[in-house]
Amino acid sequence: MDIKEIAEKFIEAENEAIQQGKFEALEQIESPDIVIHYPPAPDFHGFEAHRQYIVTGRASATDLQQEWGYVTGEGNIAVLSLKQKMTLTVDNPVFKIPAGATVNADAFFVLRRENDRIAEIWVHSSLTIE
Repeated sequence: MDIKEIAEKFIEAENEAIQQGKFEALEQIESPDIVIHYPPAPDFHGFEAHRQYIVTGRASATDLQQEWGYVTGEGNIAVLSLKQKMTLTVDNPVFKIPAGATVNADAFFVLRRENDRIAEIWVHSSLTIE
């Protein structure tokens, strides 16, 4: 499987997890030992930590809209773009965002593949608050 196929499977699986709370496809495409770097949050270690982050996010926001894009990829690295909008139902102390705020995120994800699974993700985002 080439890196673009893996990236597209990740996008589909991430959407399914976030929109529907279904994690089977995401668990298949991510390494069980995945590491996710998303400053200023502490690194996430392992699929279960990523799953819990999504579960908490789903419970903490409404009106979630996402638009993913494949930017580029070569070898074992892919870059994805994400535009996201949501309204928080609780305070987010890590990003210092109050409940009730509408958050717009413009982000890049850098994925590193190992054995046809995502082993590591770096996230860089710019947030605007309404």
